[in-house]
Amino acid sequence: MKRVLWLVLLPQAIAWSKQRHAGWVYVTGDALRTPWDTLPADPYWSGELYLVNQP
Repeated sequence: MKRVLWLVLLPQAIAWSKQRHAGWVYVTGDALRTPWDTLPADPYWSGELYLVNQP
């Protein structure tokens, strides 16, 4: 379920960052306490890169 939810929310998070002209965006599927201590694994990372590079 977590993977499905992540694949639905990732495109929306990237779209919002573009609409709001964010200079940087960090989206992670990692758990709280320290969600920024790892990079997302594939397919999340490649999907995130793909979405960020779309116009």
